Amino acid sequence: MAQPLKLLLPIGHTEIITAAAISPNNKYILSAGGETVKVWDMASGKEMLSLTAHREQVTSLFFLPDNNHFITTGLDSEIRIWSLKTGVIDKKIICKGGVINCSALSKDGNTLIVAAADKKIYITDLSNGNQTAFASGHKQNIGDIALSDDGNEILTAAYDDPIIWMSLKDGKILRNLVTSTNPKYNNVITKVSFLPGQKQVLIGDRDMDASLWDLTTGKQIRSFKSVYNLPSSYSSMASVLTGITAVNPIPNSNEVWLAREKTIARYDIKTGSLKKSIIAHDGDVETACVSQDGRFYITASNDLSLKLWESNSGVLNTFKGHTGRTGAILSPNKKNVVTYTAFGFIKFWDIQSGELLGNIQEHMGSVVNAQFNKKGDVLVSCGLDNKVKLTDIKNKTTLFTYSIGKPRVMQNWATEMKSVCFSADEKEILVATDTSLQIVDLSKKQLRKAFRFPWNFGDFSIAMARYSHSGNEILFGEGYDIYQLTISNGHKSKIFKSNDGFIKVFDITPDGNKLVVATDDNKIFIKDLNDLQQPVIGISGEFQINSIQCSPDGKFVLSSSNDGLCHIWDITTGLEKAKLNGHDNWVNSASFSKDGNQIISSSDDQTARYWDFQTGTLIASLVAVDESDYITVLADGSYRGSPRAISLMLFQYNNRVFPFEQFDLKWNRPDKVMSALQYPDTSLISLYRRAFDKRIMRLGISDTNDSIDFDLPEISLPSQNSYPAVLLPLPSW
Repeated sequence: MAQPLKLLLPIGHTEIITAAAISPNNKYILSAGGETVKVWDMASGKEMLSLTAHREQVTSLFFLPDNNHFITTGLDSEIRIWSLKTGVIDKKIICKGGVINCSALSKDGNTLIVAAADKKIYITDLSNGNQTAFASGHKQNIGDIALSDDGNEILTAAYDDPIIWMSLKDGKILRNLVTSTNPKYNNVITKVSFLPGQKQVLIGDRDMDASLWDLTTGKQIRSFKSVYNLPSSYSSMASVLTGITAVNPIPNSNEVWLAREKTIARYDIKTGSLKKSIIAHDGDVETACVSQDGRFYITASNDLSLKLWESNSGVLNTFKGHTGRTGAILSPNKKNVVTYTAFGFIKFWDIQSGELLGNIQEHMGSVVNAQFNKKGDVLVSCGLDNKVKLTDIKNKTTLFTYSIGKPRVMQNWATEMKSVCFSADEKEILVATDTSLQIVDLSKKQLRKAFRFPWNFGDFSIAMARYSHSGNEILFGEGYDIYQLTISNGHKSKIFKSNDGFIKVFDITPDGNKLVVATDDNKIFIKDLNDLQQPVIGISGEFQINSIQCSPDGKFVLSSSNDGLCHIWDITTGLEKAKLNGHDNWVNSASFSKDGNQIISSSDDQTARYWDFQTGTLIASLVAVDESDYITVLADGSYRGSPRAISLMLFQYNNRVFPFEQFDLKWNRPDKVMSALQYPDTSLISLYRRAFDKRIMRLGISDTNDSIDFDLPEISLPSQNSYPAVLLPLPSW
């Protein structure tokens, strides 16, 4: 049976990228995030393949010297050799030592050196799968492994401190390289690399130091610590745990690339002098690699972006989309949609045309939540940088910034942003942190009143807060309870208690009569605030609930959850009325339009989806391919988008992939998109329609679905069983 045509939108990884490689001929890039491996065309940035490469996380990957095959290893204990052309597995080898932590490939591509969970080193012949094992000498799991140029020696680093230098001929340990001279501090090594042609090793550690050591003497030659005198604002909790994430000698030079936090830096190895330092990403650099000829450099970050650099000139391409956990809200006038991400970016969409209007980084940390004012021209947002921003929607400029203090850091339990919302008259905003409720006067741009709840070990923190229906009280969730706090005198009373789960999110009906609460044990409770003795209506679910909202008429509750669905519940009975099924990953947020007729939802599948509430049907999907490029797709398959985004699209039909040009004439219909989204300028819609008519007239065909069709070429690129991050079904032909 023929499968339906599907649109594949290559927008990048949805999990942190942990490994990357450049092909020997500098034509392709490999990247891995979670169980997924992607192949990118290096020149165009086009995603060529997306594979579910392993049953568990991919731990390493390599191109083979023939440029036609690549290798992946995973926590599922498997070594897999893939065909680059077809995306199918040519060979599978099981590692006898179990989970593969890391590995290194010989220059000729014949041998893979694997560090396994049993603390042994496995020398694997890739031609026949034969394996020879040696004890590594480590007591802990090996975190990194490096192979010498001649393929005869390895360096291994583990969490028990010493670096072990070993001969592969007989498994003999040549030296334990002690890198910590302070007995009170165990300096965990994170990365090791041989300096080509010399008995020297580059080392990166968790303390974010980089150094060069002599293997024959066991002594340090020099340190590169001074490189990283960066502003404290670039520090992060993740860096404390990961430290140096790459030490890459540049081939045919006396220089090295080092990665730490958001920065990559290039040094002269002989002198230790800094040549270049770049803030490369919005998040910490997780991994990096250099091309074989030293011309190019790849960095991958926990902001889910992959960047290609020319060693001397700078960034050439960025492979990313609207990445990370996203949220979405619809303006009251239904003219704009705002989507926001885990990395501080806010994107502005014209929902009536389906066009991405702009992109701004308002926060240096994750955006926690956002809200429009009643007119829909101002957005208030808060982030984990502990700042509240008021943003002018039309001009995309910051009107006001309010800071609540330093972000939480290790052993300094300060404050962390939880939520923000406007007061009913929009003269104030309510800011909730984990330890305080703060009311900010917008006309004076200063704090008017604060209620503080000092945090002690074992205490519960505030989950979120909002104004009561009257505006005279604040409702906030803390631990298992929801409290009502009177603003005038600070009196606090408990109005709801959960018996099992912590309070996660809550809402009240527009008339203020009912409270709806979601807890972290996947339950929703509906409580009548006018009759506190009335039994609570409980709704139990199987998956984590991420957001809830009452409909404008107070009759329904909308929830989003990790089952990939939006659920609609009857607020009187607690029975499910409907579910919106369309996302391919966790749904992080869902909310009603002001009139209750539409719903906007956002998901880890990197889309925001626009629904008709009355019918439960999908109107359109909004996909941000990068900071400025986008595609908006209707439920019937028609799309509009920026030229670059459209050029990155692929179509899948019967397990074969075809370039967008094959179907662009039929499905590239801005006029249909704008009509479906009720764009008010009908003359512009007509202009797009006439342009479409002229295109098909020049080809001598009529405007029918049967006539705009093509013979499908015989090509096959991707895996038969896996797809890129965004997969949208189109109607059958």
